[in-house]
Amino acid sequence: IANNKYANSRLIANILPVLEELDLAIRHTEGNAGGQPDVQSGVNQSLLEGIKLIQRKLTSVLESEGVAAIEAVGLIFNPLEHEALGTEESDEIEPGYVTQMLRPGFRLHDRVVRPAQVMVARAPEDQ
Repeated sequence: IANNKYANSRLIANILPVLEELDLAIRHTEGNAGGQPDVQSGVNQSLLEGIKLIQRKLTSVLESEGVAAIEAVGLIFNPLEHEALGTEESDEIEPGYVTQMLRPGFRLHDRVVRPAQVMVARAPEDQ
């Protein structure tokens, strides 16, 4: 019975890309807004609001099942939760800390369903 809280992990892992696609659609639509007040932008705004509503509902369902996003940016790299895709020089961020998240990660209760893909700070070459 202890494993019942992880019974949905495969389904959740398959749903996470849908949530990412919704996030991408929202960012893309908001980025292309352009600010021209016409009928088309009104339609786009309605579509955007619909996509945001679906995203919020899906996020709420996942949270109710015990899914939580993995925090990354500004934290020290943790190989149990983060997958480093590379390093980048940084004067502002200490070496070994996450500078940016390239793909969000998620955990189901205390188990990582998918690690966050991140970039990690390294010291500048000239030091």
